[in-house]
Amino acid sequence: MLLALGGASAYSQSMDINVMSLNVWTTDSQTAKLAEVIQTGGGDIVGIQEMNGATNATALAGALGFHQHLYGTNLILSRYPIVGVAPNRGVEVELTPGHNAWVFNAHLTAYPYGPYDLRDNPSLTEAQLISASNSTRGAEANAFMTSIASNTTANDRVFFTGDFNEPSHLDWTAAAAAATTRTYDKAVSWPTSQRVTSAGFSDSFRTVRPDEVNDRGYTWTPGQPAPNFSSGNNEVHDRIDFVYHRGPGVTATSSNTVGPHNSVYGGAFRAEYHSDLGVTGYPTDHRAVTSGFTISGLQGSTLTFAGLPHNRGNATAITEANYGNRLVTSPNVEVSFAASANAHWDAYNGNVDSGSSPNNNWEWGVAQLQSNGSNSQATFDLALNSDPGFGVVLSSFDLVDYANFAAGHTVEWELWNGLPSSGNLLVAGSEIVAANQVKSVLTNYDETMFGVVTLRLRHVAGNGTDLAIDNIAFQQVPEPGTVALALLGSLALLGLRSKRS
Repeated sequence: MLLALGGASAYSQSMDINVMSLNVWTTDSQTAKLAEVIQTGGGDIVGIQEMNGATNATALAGALGFHQHLYGTNLILSRYPIVGVAPNRGVEVELTPGHNAWVFNAHLTAYPYGPYDLRDNPSLTEAQLISASNSTRGAEANAFMTSIASNTTANDRVFFTGDFNEPSHLDWTAAAAAATTRTYDKAVSWPTSQRVTSAGFSDSFRTVRPDEVNDRGYTWTPGQPAPNFSSGNNEVHDRIDFVYHRGPGVTATSSNTVGPHNSVYGGAFRAEYHSDLGVTGYPTDHRAVTSGFTISGLQGSTLTFAGLPHNRGNATAITEANYGNRLVTSPNVEVSFAASANAHWDAYNGNVDSGSSPNNNWEWGVAQLQSNGSNSQATFDLALNSDPGFGVVLSSFDLVDYANFAAGHTVEWELWNGLPSSGNLLVAGSEIVAANQVKSVLTNYDETMFGVVTLRLRHVAGNGTDLAIDNIAFQQVPEPGTVALALLGSLALLGLRSKRS
Protein backbone atom coordinates (compact mmCIF):
# COMPACT_ATOMS: atom_id res chain seq x y z
CA MET A 1 0.00 0.00 0.00
CA LEU A 2 1.30 3.45 -0.91
CA LEU A 3 1.14 5.87 2.01
CA ALA A 4 0.70 9.61 1.66
CA LEU A 5 2.67 11.65 4.20
CA GLY A 6 1.50 15.05 5.44
CA GLY A 7 -1.13 17.49 4.27
CA ALA A 8 -4.71 16.49 3.66
CA SER A 9 -3.91 13.59 1.35
CA ALA A 10 -5.70 10.31 2.00
CA TYR A 11 -4.36 6.81 1.84
CA SER A 12 -4.02 5.42 -1.65
CA GLN A 13 -6.62 2.71 -1.31
CA SER A 14 -7.14 -0.36 -3.47
CA MET A 15 -9.63 -3.17 -3.86
CA ASP A 16 -9.64 -6.58 -5.53
CA ILE A 17 -12.38 -7.72 -7.90
CA ASN A 18 -13.03 -10.62 -10.27
CA VAL A 19 -14.46 -10.06 -13.74
CA MET A 20 -15.89 -13.03 -15.61
CA SER A 21 -17.19 -13.97 -19.07
CA LEU A 22 -19.65 -16.84 -19.50
CA ASN A 23 -21.63 -18.08 -22.49
CA VAL A 24 -24.56 -20.01 -21.03
CA TRP A 25 -25.58 -21.64 -24.36
CA THR A 26 -29.01 -23.32 -23.94
CA THR A 27 -28.74 -23.58 -20.16
CA ASP A 28 -29.99 -20.09 -19.30
CA SER A 29 -32.82 -21.48 -17.17
CA GLN A 30 -30.46 -23.57 -14.97
CA THR A 31 -30.26 -20.81 -12.38
CA ALA A 32 -28.74 -22.75 -9.51
CA LYS A 33 -26.02 -24.35 -11.65
CA LEU A 34 -25.10 -21.10 -13.38
CA ALA A 35 -24.90 -19.38 -10.00
CA GLU A 36 -22.56 -22.16 -8.89
CA VAL A 37 -20.35 -21.58 -11.94
CA ILE A 38 -20.16 -17.84 -11.19
CA GLN A 39 -19.49 -18.42 -7.50
CA THR A 40 -16.77 -20.96 -8.33
CA GLY A 41 -15.13 -18.32 -10.49
CA GLY A 42 -15.58 -15.69 -7.79
CA GLY A 43 -17.27 -13.34 -10.25
CA ASP A 44 -18.08 -9.85 -8.98
CA ILE A 45 -18.88 -8.56 -12.48
CA VAL A 46 -20.03 -11.08 -15.10
CA GLY A 47 -20.61 -10.64 -18.82
CA ILE A 48 -23.06 -13.34 -19.92
CA GLN A 49 -23.91 -14.28 -23.50
CA GLU A 50 -26.92 -16.21 -24.85
CA MET A 51 -29.20 -15.30 -21.94
CA ASN A 52 -32.67 -15.65 -23.41
CA GLY A 53 -35.39 -13.82 -21.58
CA ALA A 54 -35.74 -11.36 -18.72
CA THR A 55 -37.21 -14.04 -16.45
CA ASN A 56 -34.04 -16.13 -16.50
CA ALA A 57 -31.85 -13.06 -16.15
CA THR A 58 -33.78 -11.82 -13.15
CA ALA A 59 -33.70 -15.25 -11.52
CA LEU A 60 -29.92 -15.51 -11.87
CA ALA A 61 -29.35 -11.97 -10.60
CA GLY A 62 -31.62 -12.71 -7.66
CA ALA A 63 -29.83 -15.95 -6.81
CA LEU A 64 -26.55 -14.05 -6.62
CA GLY A 65 -27.91 -10.86 -5.08
CA PHE A 66 -26.48 -8.89 -8.03
CA HIS A 67 -27.60 -5.92 -10.07
CA GLN A 68 -28.40 -6.68 -13.71
CA HIS A 69 -28.73 -5.14 -17.15
CA LEU A 70 -30.05 -7.20 -20.08
CA TYR A 71 -29.83 -6.11 -23.70
CA GLY A 72 -30.81 -8.61 -26.36
CA THR A 73 -29.31 -11.89 -25.21
CA ASN A 74 -26.39 -10.21 -23.47
CA LEU A 75 -26.57 -9.83 -19.70
CA ILE A 76 -24.25 -7.97 -17.36
CA LEU A 77 -24.41 -8.94 -13.69
CA SER A 78 -22.68 -6.80 -11.07
CA ARG A 79 -22.16 -7.00 -7.35
CA TYR A 80 -21.81 -3.22 -7.54
CA PRO A 81 -24.59 -0.72 -8.35
CA ILE A 82 -25.22 0.04 -12.01
CA VAL A 83 -25.19 3.82 -12.40
CA GLY A 84 -25.13 4.33 -16.18
CA VAL A 85 -25.80 2.59 -19.49
CA ALA A 86 -24.25 2.62 -22.94
CA PRO A 87 -27.29 1.43 -24.94
CA ASN A 88 -26.97 -2.15 -26.24
CA ARG A 89 -23.29 -2.27 -25.35
CA GLY A 90 -22.46 -1.90 -21.65
CA VAL A 91 -22.95 -0.33 -18.24
CA GLU A 92 -21.16 1.86 -15.74
CA VAL A 93 -20.86 0.43 -12.24
CA GLU A 94 -19.96 2.10 -8.97
CA LEU A 95 -17.12 0.06 -7.48
CA THR A 96 -17.13 2.29 -4.43
CA PRO A 97 -18.42 5.84 -3.93
CA GLY A 98 -16.57 8.15 -6.26
CA HIS A 99 -14.87 5.37 -8.22
CA ASN A 100 -16.63 3.78 -11.19
CA ALA A 101 -15.82 1.38 -14.00
CA TRP A 102 -17.40 0.67 -17.39
CA VAL A 103 -18.23 -2.88 -18.44
CA PHE A 104 -18.96 -3.83 -22.05
CA ASN A 105 -20.10 -7.31 -23.07
CA ALA A 106 -20.19 -8.77 -26.60
CA HIS A 107 -21.41 -11.88 -28.39
CA LEU A 108 -20.11 -11.71 -31.94
CA THR A 109 -21.34 -13.76 -34.90
CA ALA A 110 -20.29 -17.40 -34.74
CA TYR A 111 -20.12 -18.47 -38.41
CA PRO A 112 -18.20 -18.62 -40.59
CA TYR A 113 -15.66 -19.60 -37.94
CA GLY A 114 -12.05 -19.26 -39.05
CA PRO A 115 -10.49 -22.25 -37.27
CA TYR A 116 -13.15 -24.58 -38.73
CA ASP A 117 -12.62 -23.10 -42.19
CA LEU A 118 -8.89 -23.67 -41.92
CA ARG A 119 -9.37 -27.21 -40.68
CA ASP A 120 -11.59 -27.97 -43.65
CA ASN A 121 -9.38 -26.12 -46.15
CA PRO A 122 -5.75 -25.95 -44.95
CA SER A 123 -4.75 -24.04 -48.08
CA LEU A 124 -6.45 -20.88 -46.80
CA THR A 125 -3.96 -18.07 -46.31
CA GLU A 126 -3.71 -15.74 -43.34
CA ALA A 127 -4.99 -12.90 -45.51
CA GLN A 128 -8.05 -14.93 -46.52
CA LEU A 129 -8.81 -15.82 -42.89
CA ILE A 130 -8.49 -12.18 -41.82
CA SER A 131 -10.69 -11.01 -44.68
CA ALA A 132 -13.41 -13.53 -43.81
CA SER A 133 -13.28 -12.56 -40.13
CA ASN A 134 -13.57 -8.88 -40.96
CA SER A 135 -16.56 -9.58 -43.18
CA THR A 136 -18.22 -11.65 -40.46
CA ARG A 137 -17.47 -9.72 -37.27
CA GLY A 138 -15.78 -6.48 -38.28
CA ALA A 139 -18.86 -4.25 -38.19
CA GLU A 140 -19.99 -5.70 -34.86
CA ALA A 141 -16.56 -5.22 -33.31
CA ASN A 142 -16.34 -1.68 -34.65
CA ALA A 143 -19.74 -0.83 -33.14
CA PHE A 144 -18.47 -1.85 -29.72
CA MET A 145 -15.24 0.09 -30.13
CA THR A 146 -17.22 3.17 -31.19
CA SER A 147 -19.47 2.89 -28.13
CA ILE A 148 -16.47 2.47 -25.84
CA ALA A 149 -14.78 5.50 -27.39
CA SER A 150 -17.89 7.67 -27.06
CA ASN A 151 -18.72 6.69 -23.47
CA THR A 152 -15.27 6.49 -21.89
CA THR A 153 -11.94 8.30 -21.76
CA ALA A 154 -8.37 7.15 -21.30
CA ASN A 155 -8.75 7.91 -17.59
CA ASP A 156 -11.68 5.52 -17.10
CA ARG A 157 -11.49 1.96 -15.89
CA VAL A 158 -12.98 -0.27 -18.58
CA PHE A 159 -13.61 -4.01 -18.86
CA PHE A 160 -14.67 -5.72 -22.09
CA THR A 161 -15.97 -9.28 -21.80
CA GLY A 162 -17.46 -11.61 -24.33
CA ASP A 163 -17.67 -14.64 -26.56
CA PHE A 164 -15.90 -13.17 -29.59
CA ASN A 165 -16.18 -16.37 -31.69
CA GLU A 166 -12.69 -15.70 -32.95
CA PRO A 167 -9.27 -16.63 -31.55
CA SER A 168 -6.62 -14.14 -30.48
CA HIS A 169 -3.58 -13.02 -32.43
CA LEU A 170 -1.74 -13.45 -29.12
CA ASP A 171 -2.40 -17.22 -29.31
CA TRP A 172 -2.00 -17.98 -33.01
CA THR A 173 1.70 -17.27 -33.23
CA ALA A 174 4.27 -19.14 -35.30
CA ALA A 175 5.65 -20.73 -32.13
CA ALA A 176 2.23 -21.94 -31.03
CA ALA A 177 1.43 -23.30 -34.51
CA ALA A 178 4.65 -25.29 -34.56
CA ALA A 179 3.89 -26.80 -31.16
CA THR A 180 0.40 -28.14 -31.90
CA THR A 181 -0.45 -31.54 -33.33
CA ARG A 182 -2.86 -29.88 -35.76
CA THR A 183 -1.18 -29.92 -39.14
CA TYR A 184 -3.13 -26.93 -40.48
CA ASP A 185 -2.22 -24.44 -37.73
CA LYS A 186 -0.38 -21.30 -38.78
CA ALA A 187 0.34 -17.81 -37.49
CA VAL A 188 -2.76 -15.62 -37.90
CA SER A 189 -3.17 -12.01 -36.75
CA TRP A 190 -6.87 -12.39 -36.03
CA PRO A 191 -8.41 -8.93 -36.55
CA THR A 192 -10.92 -8.65 -33.70
CA SER A 193 -8.36 -9.09 -30.93
CA GLN A 194 -6.10 -6.70 -32.84
CA ARG A 195 -8.88 -4.09 -32.83
CA VAL A 196 -9.39 -4.40 -29.10
CA THR A 197 -5.75 -4.31 -28.07
CA SER A 198 -5.09 -1.43 -30.48
CA ALA A 199 -7.64 0.55 -28.47
CA GLY A 200 -5.47 0.23 -25.38
CA PHE A 201 -6.96 -2.93 -23.89
CA SER A 202 -4.96 -5.82 -22.46
CA ASP A 203 -6.02 -9.46 -22.63
CA SER A 204 -6.11 -10.33 -18.93
CA PHE A 205 -5.44 -14.03 -19.48
CA ARG A 206 -2.37 -13.43 -21.62
CA THR A 207 -1.20 -10.66 -19.29
CA VAL A 208 -0.76 -13.03 -16.36
CA ARG A 209 -0.26 -16.24 -18.40
CA PRO A 210 1.84 -15.16 -21.39
CA ASP A 211 3.02 -18.61 -22.58
CA GLU A 212 0.77 -19.28 -25.58
CA VAL A 213 2.73 -22.45 -26.44
CA ASN A 214 2.37 -24.37 -23.17
CA ASP A 215 -0.58 -22.63 -21.55
CA ARG A 216 -3.44 -22.60 -24.04
CA GLY A 217 -6.40 -21.73 -21.78
CA TYR A 218 -8.94 -23.12 -24.24
CA THR A 219 -12.55 -22.05 -23.61
CA TRP A 220 -14.01 -23.73 -26.70
CA THR A 221 -15.11 -26.37 -25.98
CA PRO A 222 -15.49 -28.64 -22.96
CA GLY A 223 -18.09 -30.74 -24.80
CA GLN A 224 -21.87 -30.69 -25.12
CA PRO A 225 -22.06 -31.57 -22.23
CA ALA A 226 -18.57 -32.69 -21.32
CA PRO A 227 -16.99 -34.98 -22.26
CA ASN A 228 -19.07 -35.49 -25.43
CA PHE A 229 -17.75 -33.71 -28.53
CA SER A 230 -19.98 -33.45 -31.58
CA SER A 231 -16.90 -33.30 -33.81
CA GLY A 232 -14.88 -35.93 -31.96
CA ASN A 233 -11.17 -35.73 -32.73
CA ASN A 234 -11.99 -33.28 -35.49
CA GLU A 235 -12.95 -30.57 -32.97
CA VAL A 236 -10.80 -27.42 -33.04
CA HIS A 237 -10.26 -26.31 -29.46
CA ASP A 238 -9.42 -22.66 -28.94
CA ARG A 239 -9.60 -19.63 -26.66
CA ILE A 240 -12.45 -17.42 -27.86
CA ASP A 241 -13.86 -16.04 -24.56
CA PHE A 242 -12.08 -13.02 -23.14
CA VAL A 243 -11.87 -10.49 -20.34
CA TYR A 244 -10.08 -7.39 -21.60
CA HIS A 245 -9.17 -4.45 -19.40
CA ARG A 246 -7.70 -0.97 -19.55
CA GLY A 247 -7.44 2.16 -17.43
CA PRO A 248 -5.20 3.66 -14.76
CA GLY A 249 -4.73 1.56 -11.66
CA VAL A 250 -6.27 -1.61 -13.16
CA THR A 251 -3.83 -4.50 -12.76
CA ALA A 252 -4.59 -8.08 -13.76
CA THR A 253 -3.44 -10.47 -11.03
CA SER A 254 -4.93 -13.83 -12.08
CA SER A 255 -6.95 -15.52 -14.80
CA ASN A 256 -8.52 -18.97 -14.84
CA THR A 257 -10.91 -21.06 -16.88
CA VAL A 258 -13.99 -22.57 -15.25
CA GLY A 259 -15.42 -25.79 -16.68
CA PRO A 260 -16.05 -29.44 -15.91
CA HIS A 261 -13.76 -31.27 -13.54
CA ASN A 262 -10.86 -32.72 -15.50
CA SER A 263 -11.68 -36.14 -14.06
CA VAL A 264 -14.85 -36.44 -16.19
CA TYR A 265 -12.67 -37.21 -19.23
CA GLY A 266 -11.06 -40.22 -17.54
CA GLY A 267 -8.35 -41.86 -19.60
CA ALA A 268 -9.35 -39.76 -22.64
CA PHE A 269 -8.16 -36.54 -20.98
CA ARG A 270 -5.89 -34.31 -23.06
CA ALA A 271 -4.27 -30.99 -22.31
CA GLU A 272 -6.82 -29.13 -24.44
CA TYR A 273 -9.62 -30.41 -22.18
CA HIS A 274 -8.14 -28.76 -19.08
CA SER A 275 -10.18 -26.49 -16.80
CA ASP A 276 -8.44 -24.57 -14.03
CA LEU A 277 -11.54 -24.59 -11.80
CA GLY A 278 -14.01 -27.48 -11.93
CA VAL A 279 -17.79 -27.60 -11.47
CA THR A 280 -19.68 -30.87 -11.20
CA GLY A 281 -22.28 -31.13 -13.97
CA TYR A 282 -20.87 -28.12 -15.78
CA PRO A 283 -23.77 -27.10 -18.04
CA THR A 284 -22.61 -25.11 -21.06
CA ASP A 285 -20.47 -25.62 -24.16
CA HIS A 286 -18.01 -22.80 -23.33
CA ARG A 287 -15.64 -22.67 -20.41
CA ALA A 288 -15.95 -19.43 -18.50
CA VAL A 289 -12.94 -17.23 -17.96
CA THR A 290 -12.54 -15.35 -14.68
CA SER A 291 -9.83 -12.75 -14.13
CA GLY A 292 -8.75 -11.10 -10.90
CA PHE A 293 -7.80 -7.44 -10.75
CA THR A 294 -6.41 -5.04 -8.22
CA ILE A 295 -7.95 -1.59 -8.59
CA SER A 296 -5.66 1.05 -7.10
CA GLY A 297 -5.69 4.83 -6.94
CA LEU A 298 -8.97 4.99 -5.00
CA GLN A 299 -8.04 8.03 -2.94
CA GLY A 300 -10.94 9.73 -1.31
CA SER A 301 -14.61 8.88 -1.39
CA THR A 302 -17.69 10.47 -2.86
CA LEU A 303 -20.97 9.54 -1.25
CA THR A 304 -23.46 8.89 -4.02
CA PHE A 305 -26.91 7.39 -3.95
CA ALA A 306 -26.86 5.64 -7.32
CA GLY A 307 -28.07 2.06 -7.32
CA LEU A 308 -30.20 2.34 -4.19
CA PRO A 309 -33.73 1.00 -4.58
CA HIS A 310 -36.05 3.73 -5.81
CA ASN A 311 -38.33 4.76 -2.96
CA ARG A 312 -41.62 5.12 -4.80
CA GLY A 313 -44.04 7.08 -2.66
CA ASN A 314 -41.36 8.67 -0.43
CA ALA A 315 -42.17 6.28 2.38
CA THR A 316 -38.85 4.96 3.66
CA ALA A 317 -36.00 7.10 4.94
CA ILE A 318 -32.37 6.46 4.02
CA THR A 319 -30.50 5.23 7.10
CA GLU A 320 -27.02 3.90 7.68
CA ALA A 321 -28.58 0.42 7.69
CA ASN A 322 -30.20 0.55 4.26
CA TYR A 323 -27.53 2.76 2.69
CA GLY A 324 -25.28 -0.27 2.93
CA ASN A 325 -21.57 -0.87 3.22
CA ARG A 326 -20.58 1.35 0.32
CA LEU A 327 -17.43 2.95 1.74
CA VAL A 328 -14.99 0.30 0.53
CA THR A 329 -12.23 2.88 0.16
CA SER A 330 -12.89 4.45 3.54
CA PRO A 331 -13.10 1.51 5.93
CA ASN A 332 -12.45 3.72 8.98
CA VAL A 333 -15.43 6.04 8.50
CA GLU A 334 -19.05 5.32 9.40
CA VAL A 335 -21.94 7.25 7.87
CA SER A 336 -25.23 8.15 9.53
CA PHE A 337 -28.26 10.21 8.51
CA ALA A 338 -30.69 12.29 10.58
CA ALA A 339 -33.40 14.88 9.95
CA SER A 340 -35.73 17.13 11.91
CA ALA A 341 -39.38 16.31 12.61
CA ASN A 342 -41.52 15.62 9.53
CA ALA A 343 -38.43 15.35 7.30
CA HIS A 344 -36.24 12.52 6.11
CA TRP A 345 -33.52 11.48 3.65
CA ASP A 346 -35.07 9.65 0.71
CA ALA A 347 -33.63 7.52 -2.12
CA TYR A 348 -34.84 8.76 -5.51
CA ASN A 349 -33.87 7.37 -8.90
CA GLY A 350 -35.20 9.54 -11.74
CA ASN A 351 -34.35 6.83 -14.25
CA VAL A 352 -36.99 4.56 -12.75
CA ASP A 353 -39.76 7.15 -12.99
CA SER A 354 -38.85 8.65 -16.34
CA GLY A 355 -37.55 5.75 -18.38
CA SER A 356 -34.21 5.29 -20.10
CA SER A 357 -33.93 8.96 -21.10
CA PRO A 358 -35.35 10.90 -18.15
CA ASN A 359 -36.11 14.59 -18.48
CA ASN A 360 -34.66 15.39 -15.08
CA ASN A 361 -31.31 15.64 -13.34
CA TRP A 362 -31.96 13.02 -10.69
CA GLU A 363 -31.11 10.18 -13.08
CA TRP A 364 -29.52 7.09 -11.49
CA GLY A 365 -30.12 8.29 -7.95
CA VAL A 366 -29.83 11.15 -5.48
CA ALA A 367 -30.74 11.68 -1.83
CA GLN A 368 -33.98 13.63 -1.83
CA LEU A 369 -34.21 15.97 1.17
CA GLN A 370 -37.88 15.33 1.85
CA SER A 371 -39.98 17.71 4.00
CA ASN A 372 -43.55 18.96 4.19
CA GLY A 373 -44.77 21.96 2.21
CA SER A 374 -42.55 24.87 1.21
CA ASN A 375 -40.02 26.98 3.11
CA SER A 376 -40.04 24.27 5.78
CA GLN A 377 -36.83 25.19 7.62
CA ALA A 378 -36.26 21.42 7.93
CA THR A 379 -32.72 20.31 8.79
CA PHE A 380 -30.83 17.31 7.41
CA ASP A 381 -27.65 16.00 9.04
CA LEU A 382 -24.99 13.76 7.51
CA ALA A 383 -22.47 12.58 10.11
CA LEU A 384 -19.10 11.00 9.31
CA ASN A 385 -17.69 9.22 12.35
CA SER A 386 -13.99 8.35 12.03
CA ASP A 387 -12.30 5.59 13.97
CA PRO A 388 -9.57 6.67 16.42
CA GLY A 389 -6.45 7.60 14.46
CA PHE A 390 -8.35 8.77 11.38
CA GLY A 391 -10.03 11.97 10.25
CA VAL A 392 -11.75 13.43 7.23
CA VAL A 393 -11.62 16.52 5.05
CA LEU A 394 -15.11 17.17 3.65
CA SER A 395 -14.50 19.21 0.54
CA SER A 396 -17.69 19.56 -1.53
CA PHE A 397 -21.25 18.49 -2.27
CA ASP A 398 -23.94 19.06 -4.91
CA LEU A 399 -27.40 20.50 -4.28
CA VAL A 400 -29.82 19.50 -7.04
CA ASP A 401 -33.17 20.97 -8.05
CA TYR A 402 -35.52 18.52 -9.76
CA ALA A 403 -35.82 19.64 -13.37
CA ASN A 404 -39.11 21.04 -14.66
CA PHE A 405 -40.97 20.87 -11.38
CA ALA A 406 -40.73 23.78 -8.90
CA ALA A 407 -38.75 27.02 -8.90
CA GLY A 408 -35.50 26.65 -6.97
CA HIS A 409 -34.29 26.78 -3.37
CA THR A 410 -32.36 28.57 -0.68
CA VAL A 411 -30.24 26.27 1.46
CA GLU A 412 -28.08 27.13 4.46
CA TRP A 413 -25.30 24.72 5.36
CA GLU A 414 -22.98 24.27 8.32
CA LEU A 415 -19.94 22.10 8.93
CA TRP A 416 -19.50 20.96 12.52
CA ASN A 417 -16.77 19.11 14.36
CA GLY A 418 -19.06 16.96 16.47
CA LEU A 419 -22.84 17.08 16.50
CA PRO A 420 -24.62 20.41 16.03
CA SER A 421 -26.09 20.10 19.53
CA SER A 422 -22.70 19.96 21.23
CA GLY A 423 -19.87 20.44 18.74
CA ASN A 424 -17.90 23.32 17.26
CA LEU A 425 -19.13 25.19 14.19
CA LEU A 426 -16.29 25.31 11.67
CA VAL A 427 -17.72 27.01 8.59
CA ALA A 428 -21.14 27.91 7.16
CA GLY A 429 -22.71 29.24 4.00
CA SER A 430 -25.92 29.99 2.14
CA GLU A 431 -26.64 28.80 -1.40
CA ILE A 432 -29.20 29.65 -4.05
CA VAL A 433 -30.13 26.58 -6.10
CA ALA A 434 -31.69 27.85 -9.31
CA ALA A 435 -34.60 26.05 -10.94
CA ASN A 436 -33.54 22.98 -12.94
CA GLN A 437 -29.89 23.43 -11.88
CA VAL A 438 -27.15 21.71 -9.89
CA LYS A 439 -25.27 23.87 -7.40
CA SER A 440 -21.78 22.54 -6.61
CA VAL A 441 -20.69 23.77 -3.19
CA LEU A 442 -17.09 23.95 -1.98
CA THR A 443 -16.69 24.03 1.78
CA ASN A 444 -13.28 25.72 1.47
CA TYR A 445 -12.32 24.04 4.73
CA ASP A 446 -9.22 21.92 4.27
CA GLU A 447 -8.35 21.12 7.87
CA THR A 448 -8.54 17.48 8.92
CA MET A 449 -11.34 16.84 11.40
CA PHE A 450 -11.18 13.90 13.80
CA GLY A 451 -14.05 12.15 15.51
CA VAL A 452 -17.56 13.06 14.33
CA VAL A 453 -17.94 15.54 11.46
CA THR A 454 -21.46 16.72 10.62
CA LEU A 455 -22.75 18.46 7.52
CA ARG A 456 -26.06 20.16 8.37
CA LEU A 457 -28.40 21.47 5.66
CA ARG A 458 -31.36 23.75 6.35
CA HIS A 459 -34.03 24.07 3.64
CA VAL A 460 -34.89 27.75 4.01
CA ALA A 461 -36.96 28.30 0.87
CA GLY A 462 -38.38 26.09 -1.86
CA ASN A 463 -40.67 23.11 -2.37
CA GLY A 464 -40.08 20.35 0.16
CA THR A 465 -40.13 17.56 -2.45
CA ASP A 466 -37.91 19.27 -5.03
CA LEU A 467 -34.43 19.37 -3.43
CA ALA A 468 -31.73 16.68 -3.38
CA ILE A 469 -28.06 16.25 -2.46
CA ASP A 470 -25.45 14.13 -4.23
CA ASN A 471 -21.70 13.64 -4.67
CA ILE A 472 -20.59 14.42 -1.11
CA ALA A 473 -16.80 14.34 -1.48
CA PHE A 474 -14.34 13.76 1.33
CA GLN A 475 -10.89 12.35 1.94
CA GLN A 476 -9.90 9.95 4.69
CA VAL A 477 -6.77 11.13 6.49
CA PRO A 478 -4.68 9.16 9.00
CA GLU A 479 -3.12 10.92 11.95
CA PRO A 480 0.67 11.28 11.55
CA GLY A 481 1.26 8.56 14.13
CA THR A 482 -0.96 6.16 12.17
CA VAL A 483 1.01 6.84 9.00
CA ALA A 484 4.33 6.35 10.76
CA LEU A 485 3.26 3.02 12.27
CA ALA A 486 1.94 1.78 8.91
CA LEU A 487 5.13 2.88 7.17
CA LEU A 488 7.28 1.09 9.74
CA GLY A 489 5.16 -2.02 9.27
CA SER A 490 5.64 -1.85 5.49
CA LEU A 491 9.39 -1.43 5.88
CA ALA A 492 9.51 -4.36 8.27
CA LEU A 493 7.59 -6.51 5.79
CA LEU A 494 10.01 -5.53 3.03
CA GLY A 495 12.87 -6.52 5.32
CA LEU A 496 11.34 -9.94 5.90
CA ARG A 497 10.87 -10.43 2.18
CA SER A 498 14.45 -9.47 1.41
CA LYS A 499 15.75 -11.97 3.95
CA ARG A 500 13.70 -14.74 2.36
CA SER A 501 14.77 -14.01 -1.20
